[in-house]
Amino acid sequence: MQSGASSVTRAIARLRAEPTVHFFVLGALLFALHRALVGDPRAIVVTPGLKAELSRRFEDLRGRAPTAVELDAELRQWERDEAVFREALRLGLDRDDPAIRGALVAKMRAIAAAEVTARAPTDEDLQRWLSSHREQYATPPRYDFEYLVFSRAAADAAAERERFERAIRDGAGPATLGRPLLGGNLSVADMQGRLAPELIDRLPSFPINQWQRVDTEHDLLLARVKRIDGGLPSIDALRPRLVADWSQATEQEAVERVLQRSVERYRIEERP
Repeated sequence: MQSGASSVTRAIARLRAEPTVHFFVLGALLFALHRALVGDPRAIVVTPGLKAELSRRFEDLRGRAPTAVELDAELRQWERDEAVFREALRLGLDRDDPAIRGALVAKMRAIAAAEVTARAPTDEDLQRWLSSHREQYATPPRYDFEYLVFSRAAADAAAERERFERAIRDGAGPATLGRPLLGGNLSVADMQGRLAPELIDRLPSFPINQWQRVDTEHDLLLARVKRIDGGLPSIDALRPRLVADWSQATEQEAVERVLQRSVERYRIEERP
């Protein structure tokens, strides 16, 4: 009898020394610990909160609360969908489909956006935004201009221009002086090929409503800019648009900061 007990003791000692036994024992312990912490991954738990959520969804869709039979049918469908969903995750189908991956990323982004607290921008916020994004709001200036032409082919072209200039200065309307009054409302880009290069170069620098002399290769001109449109509107004129753009950009930056916390939980490795 003593000999049999000794044999059992020696067998147990050999098993304890066996690495394979250690591996399986450790695996069993880890499995038991995981089950204790997170529960059975194959268990689909139905809670009162879930039933309430399914009832709310039914009411939102149908406009009335579900009957007991309808709620039971909704619950059975949810259980089926949950089981199929988990099986799809177990098979790794979420990693193989870019659409699913994109939907999950979008949902994480929506969760991050819910964490962000919106605030109204101050005038200083809007001014900084406008200063750093001028190209989004500025439009090319358009010059509302008019001019008179005196051909260099006429011997008295210079004297004629001076006479017109003096008459205008004395209050005469340029259109009443017996010479065609030309003009337009154009940006510098639109002027190319339509006006003399010398006039195009000078127009942007004209004081408003002051007649100026311009000499071109073939003509002597008397021209003025009546109004300049476009350019960068004032902050008050742009306020609704600035607030919307600033708010969207600020929220996006805040969402990216929230998502970065998830990114930092992982180590990125590049492999050849």
